[in-house]
Amino acid sequence: AAAEATGAIAPLVVGDRLDTDVGGAAAMGWDSLLVWTGATRPADLLATRTLPTYVGEDLSVLLDERPPGRFRPATYQDVEPLREVLEGSGLRSNGLERRLPRTLVSRGSDGRSPVDATACLEEFDGFGLLGSVAVRPDLRGKGLGMLVTAAAVGEARSRGAPRVFLLTETAEGFFKGLGFSVIERDTLPEAIRTSARTVEECPSAVAMAIDLHP
Repeated sequence: AAAEATGAIAPLVVGDRLDTDVGGAAAMGWDSLLVWTGATRPADLLATRTLPTYVGEDLSVLLDERPPGRFRPATYQDVEPLREVLEGSGLRSNGLERRLPRTLVSRGSDGRSPVDATACLEEFDGFGLLGSVAVRPDLRGKGLGMLVTAAAVGEARSRGAPRVFLLTETAEGFFKGLGFSVIERDTLPEAIRTSARTVEECPSAVAMAIDLHP
């Protein structure tokens, strides 16, 4: 009613609850900004099926220009921009083409824009393996890393994965804030523990996991 009364054509719903504020906005086809001023915490993003378009500490983020957290499967047109954001984040880009069908990207639609954020979710014996989580350097700290991680974990949940694992050398604190826990590497599922990504690409990385609930 408020949108109709004001003639708004692109309303932005701002709130601190995933179920009512973000869920209601999604039901209307509107964008939403989730702020951390209430009971909702970043880890809650990984337990919801409906993600906000933006996240931020408080209403001050309305004055901060940032791209929306809209993610789609990567295509071959994304390869070079993907390689740039991965290598700019200190991550390997080998095998990128093979992982494209399982890679999510946020990127402008003009075909010339850089990739804003990305994550890859591979599947091993029914379990998810999250990797290649990266955000363009000038956009870090704006919530895109949280949102792309939540989107990838949501993909795993939709496929029925009971657990998602990851390997990290530098972002243990970030993933702990989203609900992942450190585990012993020898407790990784065998298919993940013996994979090339674990053995060759991440031989000394910390292993982490999160349990998913239907």
